[in-house]
Amino acid sequence: MLSPLHQRALLATCRHIESRLSEMEPLLAQGKRPSALNQYIHDLSPTETEVVEDYFARIRSTMVSCLEEHGIPVEMHRVSLRWSLQTTVEFLSVAVAEVGPNRLRGYGKLDAAGRQEIESIQQELNRLLNHVAAYLRNGPDPQSA
Repeated sequence: MLSPLHQRALLATCRHIESRLSEMEPLLAQGKRPSALNQYIHDLSPTETEVVEDYFARIRSTMVSCLEEHGIPVEMHRVSLRWSLQTTVEFLSVAVAEVGPNRLRGYGKLDAAGRQEIESIQQELNRLLNHVAAYLRNGPDPQSA
């Protein structure tokens, strides 16, 4: 029989494993949506990716079964995905602001053309971020369907 301390330790370990699996899954997805900005070279075949994803699912299933088998409740404070995405999009807007012409002065003087290029890049990124934020806030626009 596991003591409450043992149960908490097991639950904490399962949560840690879940957290790390959740960090690795987007890495596997990079092969499905390649980007020049990806940090990793996706050198797994589609079959290898699928097998790894299946193992992740089995690990999760085993953890849940073990916790249930030992009567360990999975009490977690859950946060809205929508809220989390909205918050992250706001932080991305801050990142875009950080590459504004005034902020880039520390890297050297910008001429008028360079200033205009930076402002154009900021405007385009902000336009897209604003669209994502509005979509998350209001849901799909029936007229755009």
